Amino acid sequence: MSKTKYIVLNADGETIYSIEDIKLDNESIEVSVDDDFDDMKIDRYRYTDGSLVLDDELSAIADDNMATAKIEKMRQSQTMNLINMLLKPQMQSMTFTASTGSKVGAFADEWKSGVRYEPGNIRLYNGQLYVVNDGQGHTSQVGWEPPNAPSLWSLIKIAPDGNREWVEPAGAHNDYEKDELCWYPDYDTGNLYKSKQNGNVWPPNDTPQSTWIKLITR
Repeated sequence: MSKTKYIVLNADGETIYSIEDIKLDNESIEVSVDDDFDDMKIDRYRYTDGSLVLDDELSAIADDNMATAKIEKMRQSQTMNLINMLLKPQMQSMTFTASTGSKVGAFADEWKSGVRYEPGNIRLYNGQLYVVNDGQGHTSQVGWEPPNAPSLWSLIKIAPDGNREWVEPAGAHNDYEKDELCWYPDYDTGNLYKSKQNGNVWPPNDTPQSTWIKLITR
């Protein structure tokens, strides 16, 4: 038995750009394929005389790409293993500001009850990153979870591009450094600013006296 697929070709009219189950636009070409046709191997086919033809050259390229991807995946896995074994345990006792902590927050440990935390320690809680406030070292307990204890912890909001989103600073532990980038009021709706100075605690704005430079306007 066969089924209908729709393909979009590259500029050469032979190599395939994409394959779909539905017709996307007027440039999609209807083809008939066997029921056991594997969409994931479409990069091995050419479109020739109205048919999909398995091509040796494209298959060789696909095999090389697959081998390269496997090697890269193995390297990434080995790198993460080294980070987890060597770097992550050391990080748990290190101290950070929000500026430095945001760059390594993905490797922070989860917050736990009954643990001694010192100012500048960073921890993850429900997927969000927090830093212990200046002068607020403490032994954690139920009820003092970071979002429930703003006197102890400050939220570090990290945007999808890796820069911070604006959180009003409560001290040196979460102010903004010179040349640091920040989305204000947030990544989804705000603009991107660059801090003009260290110890910046003022909200970004567009006045001549602003301690920020606007880089991107949305």
